[in-house]
Amino acid sequence: MQKSNQPLLVQHLHYRLCLPFANRLICLLIDCSSSMLSRNKLSLAKGLVLQIARQVRQHRGKLAVIGFRNDQASILKRPDQHAGLDEHWIYNIQGGGATPLRKGIEMTEQFLQRYKRQFPEITVDLWLLTDGRFRDLSVRPKGAGHYIVIDFEDDRIRLAKARQLAQLWKANYWRSADVFEMGNLGSAPLFLHEKTNFLKGM
Repeated sequence: MQKSNQPLLVQHLHYRLCLPFANRLICLLIDCSSSMLSRNKLSLAKGLVLQIARQVRQHRGKLAVIGFRNDQASILKRPDQHAGLDEHWIYNIQGGGATPLRKGIEMTEQFLQRYKRQFPEITVDLWLLTDGRFRDLSVRPKGAGHYIVIDFEDDRIRLAKARQLAQLWKANYWRSADVFEMGNLGSAPLFLHEKTNFLKGM
Protein backbone atom coordinates (compact mmCIF):
# COMPACT_ATOMS: atom_id res chain seq x y z
CA MET A 1 0.00 0.00 0.00
CA GLN A 2 1.33 3.43 -0.84
CA LYS A 3 1.98 5.70 2.08
CA SER A 4 0.42 9.11 1.67
CA ASN A 5 -1.69 11.66 3.47
CA GLN A 6 -4.84 10.33 1.83
CA PRO A 7 -7.58 9.13 4.20
CA LEU A 8 -7.65 5.44 5.00
CA LEU A 9 -10.32 3.61 3.03
CA VAL A 10 -11.95 0.28 3.74
CA GLN A 11 -10.22 -1.30 0.76
CA HIS A 12 -6.86 -0.53 2.36
CA LEU A 13 -7.51 -3.09 5.08
CA HIS A 14 -6.10 -6.58 4.77
CA TYR A 15 -7.33 -9.46 6.91
CA ARG A 16 -6.02 -12.97 7.22
CA LEU A 17 -8.40 -15.13 9.19
CA CYS A 18 -6.02 -17.70 10.59
CA LEU A 19 -8.66 -20.23 11.53
CA PRO A 20 -9.56 -23.87 10.81
CA PHE A 21 -12.58 -22.94 8.72
CA ALA A 22 -13.89 -26.44 8.14
CA ASN A 23 -15.61 -26.54 11.52
CA ARG A 24 -15.95 -22.85 12.34
CA LEU A 25 -18.71 -20.30 12.02
CA ILE A 26 -18.06 -16.56 12.09
CA CYS A 27 -21.21 -14.90 13.45
CA LEU A 28 -21.45 -11.11 13.21
CA LEU A 29 -23.96 -9.22 15.35
CA ILE A 30 -24.35 -5.70 13.99
CA ASP A 31 -25.84 -2.67 15.68
CA CYS A 32 -27.91 -0.93 12.97
CA SER A 33 -29.57 1.67 15.20
CA SER A 34 -29.87 5.36 14.39
CA SER A 35 -26.79 6.27 16.43
CA MET A 36 -24.71 4.13 14.06
CA LEU A 37 -25.83 6.34 11.17
CA SER A 38 -23.99 9.34 12.56
CA ARG A 39 -20.39 9.97 11.49
CA ASN A 40 -20.66 7.11 8.97
CA LYS A 41 -20.28 4.47 11.69
CA LEU A 42 -22.65 2.02 10.04
CA SER A 43 -20.91 2.48 6.70
CA LEU A 44 -17.59 1.67 8.34
CA ALA A 45 -19.11 -1.37 10.04
CA LYS A 46 -20.47 -2.57 6.70
CA GLY A 47 -17.01 -2.13 5.21
CA LEU A 48 -15.61 -4.37 7.92
CA VAL A 49 -18.36 -6.92 7.27
CA LEU A 50 -17.46 -6.84 3.58
CA GLN A 51 -13.80 -7.57 4.26
CA ILE A 52 -14.61 -10.43 6.63
CA ALA A 53 -17.18 -11.88 4.22
CA ARG A 54 -14.63 -11.91 1.41
CA GLN A 55 -12.02 -13.66 3.53
CA VAL A 56 -14.47 -16.23 4.85
CA ARG A 57 -15.63 -16.96 1.30
CA GLN A 58 -12.04 -17.22 0.11
CA HIS A 59 -11.34 -19.86 2.75
CA ARG A 60 -14.69 -21.60 2.18
CA GLY A 61 -15.81 -20.82 5.70
CA LYS A 62 -19.25 -20.21 7.18
CA LEU A 63 -20.62 -16.75 7.92
CA ALA A 64 -23.81 -15.63 9.65
CA VAL A 65 -24.84 -11.99 10.05
CA ILE A 66 -27.55 -10.73 12.42
CA GLY A 67 -28.63 -7.11 12.66
CA PHE A 68 -30.65 -5.33 15.32
CA ARG A 69 -32.46 -1.99 15.22
CA ASN A 70 -35.81 -0.37 15.95
CA ASP A 71 -36.93 -2.93 18.56
CA GLN A 72 -36.27 -5.96 16.40
CA ALA A 73 -33.50 -8.27 15.21
CA SER A 74 -33.22 -10.21 11.97
CA ILE A 75 -30.88 -12.62 10.25
CA LEU A 76 -29.24 -10.79 7.37
CA LYS A 77 -27.20 -13.72 6.10
CA ARG A 78 -27.44 -17.42 6.94
CA PRO A 79 -24.42 -19.75 6.78
CA ASP A 80 -26.04 -21.84 4.04
CA GLN A 81 -26.92 -18.77 1.99
CA HIS A 82 -24.49 -18.71 -0.93
CA ALA A 83 -23.80 -15.05 -1.59
CA GLY A 84 -21.25 -15.75 -4.30
CA LEU A 85 -19.76 -12.57 -5.64
CA ASP A 86 -23.00 -10.68 -5.04
CA GLU A 87 -22.37 -8.52 -1.97
CA HIS A 88 -25.39 -6.24 -2.35
CA TRP A 89 -26.87 -7.75 0.81
CA ILE A 90 -24.16 -5.86 2.73
CA TYR A 91 -24.74 -2.54 0.98
CA ASN A 92 -28.49 -2.93 1.53
CA ILE A 93 -28.22 -3.21 5.33
CA GLN A 94 -30.47 -0.46 6.67
CA GLY A 95 -30.12 1.59 9.85
CA GLY A 96 -32.39 3.57 12.14
CA GLY A 97 -34.42 3.41 15.31
CA ALA A 98 -33.52 2.37 18.82
CA THR A 99 -30.76 -0.03 19.96
CA PRO A 100 -32.45 -3.31 21.00
CA LEU A 101 -29.29 -5.12 22.08
CA ARG A 102 -31.27 -7.67 24.08
CA LYS A 103 -33.32 -8.56 20.98
CA GLY A 104 -30.13 -9.08 19.04
CA ILE A 105 -28.68 -11.29 21.75
CA GLU A 106 -31.87 -13.37 21.98
CA MET A 107 -31.98 -13.82 18.20
CA THR A 108 -28.30 -14.79 18.12
CA GLU A 109 -28.64 -17.30 20.93
CA GLN A 110 -31.69 -18.94 19.34
CA PHE A 111 -29.97 -19.12 15.99
CA LEU A 112 -26.78 -20.63 17.44
CA GLN A 113 -28.74 -23.21 19.41
CA ARG A 114 -30.51 -24.39 16.26
CA TYR A 115 -27.36 -24.35 14.18
CA LYS A 116 -25.27 -26.24 16.72
CA ARG A 117 -27.95 -28.92 17.04
CA GLN A 118 -27.53 -29.46 13.31
CA PHE A 119 -23.73 -29.16 13.40
CA PRO A 120 -22.63 -30.09 16.93
CA GLU A 121 -18.94 -30.11 16.00
CA ILE A 122 -18.97 -26.45 14.91
CA THR A 123 -16.94 -23.79 16.73
CA VAL A 124 -18.37 -20.26 16.80
CA ASP A 125 -16.62 -16.91 16.87
CA LEU A 126 -19.10 -14.15 17.74
CA TRP A 127 -18.34 -10.54 16.83
CA LEU A 128 -20.41 -7.60 18.09
CA LEU A 129 -20.10 -4.37 16.09
CA THR A 130 -21.64 -1.46 18.03
CA ASP A 131 -21.15 2.08 19.25
CA GLY A 132 -22.48 1.12 22.68
CA ARG A 133 -25.49 3.42 22.70
CA PHE A 134 -27.70 0.84 24.37
CA ARG A 135 -29.52 1.31 27.66
CA ASP A 136 -28.51 -1.77 29.64
CA LEU A 137 -25.66 -4.25 29.61
CA SER A 138 -26.83 -7.74 28.70
CA VAL A 139 -25.22 -11.11 29.27
CA ARG A 140 -23.50 -12.59 26.26
CA PRO A 141 -25.31 -15.04 23.99
CA LYS A 142 -24.65 -18.69 24.71
CA GLY A 143 -23.19 -20.91 22.03
CA ALA A 144 -19.94 -19.19 21.04
CA GLY A 145 -16.44 -20.15 22.05
CA HIS A 146 -14.83 -16.78 21.37
CA TYR A 147 -16.27 -13.26 21.71
CA ILE A 148 -15.03 -10.04 20.12
CA VAL A 149 -16.43 -6.53 20.58
CA ILE A 150 -15.56 -3.83 18.04
CA ASP A 151 -16.38 -0.39 19.45
CA PHE A 152 -17.49 2.25 16.94
CA GLU A 153 -18.16 4.96 19.52
CA ASP A 154 -16.45 8.17 18.43
CA ASP A 155 -18.88 10.74 19.84
CA ARG A 156 -17.65 13.74 21.77
CA ILE A 157 -19.42 12.47 24.90
CA ARG A 158 -18.44 8.83 25.33
CA LEU A 159 -20.36 6.34 27.42
CA ALA A 160 -17.79 3.52 27.07
CA LYS A 161 -20.55 0.92 27.29
CA ALA A 162 -19.07 -1.25 24.55
CA ARG A 163 -15.89 -1.57 26.62
CA GLN A 164 -17.95 -2.39 29.71
CA LEU A 165 -19.88 -5.00 27.75
CA ALA A 166 -16.65 -6.57 26.51
CA GLN A 167 -15.47 -6.89 30.10
CA LEU A 168 -18.78 -8.45 31.12
CA TRP A 169 -18.61 -10.88 28.19
CA LYS A 170 -14.92 -11.62 28.81
CA ALA A 171 -14.51 -10.66 25.17
CA ASN A 172 -11.59 -9.26 23.27
CA TYR A 173 -12.12 -5.53 22.79
CA TRP A 174 -10.98 -3.23 20.03
CA ARG A 175 -11.88 0.29 19.04
CA SER A 176 -12.86 0.57 15.40
CA ALA A 177 -10.36 3.41 15.01
CA ASP A 178 -7.59 0.98 15.93
CA VAL A 179 -8.85 -1.52 13.39
CA PHE A 180 -8.62 1.07 10.62
CA GLU A 181 -5.33 2.44 11.93
CA MET A 182 -3.90 -1.06 11.62
CA GLY A 183 -4.66 -0.82 7.93
CA ASN A 184 -1.86 1.75 7.75
CA LEU A 185 0.57 -1.08 8.44
CA GLY A 186 0.01 -2.10 4.86
CA SER A 187 1.45 -5.59 4.53
CA ALA A 188 0.98 -6.48 8.21
CA PRO A 189 -1.99 -8.88 8.45
CA LEU A 190 -4.58 -8.81 11.18
CA PHE A 191 -4.54 -12.27 12.73
CA LEU A 192 -7.80 -13.44 14.20
CA HIS A 193 -7.34 -16.53 16.30
CA GLU A 194 -9.15 -17.75 19.39
CA LYS A 195 -5.87 -18.29 21.26
CA THR A 196 -4.43 -14.89 20.37
CA ASN A 197 -5.22 -11.87 22.53
CA PHE A 198 -4.94 -9.55 19.55
CA LEU A 199 -7.26 -6.89 20.94
CA LYS A 200 -5.15 -4.63 23.08
CA GLY A 201 -7.75 -2.10 24.12
CA MET A 202 -8.67 -3.62 27.49
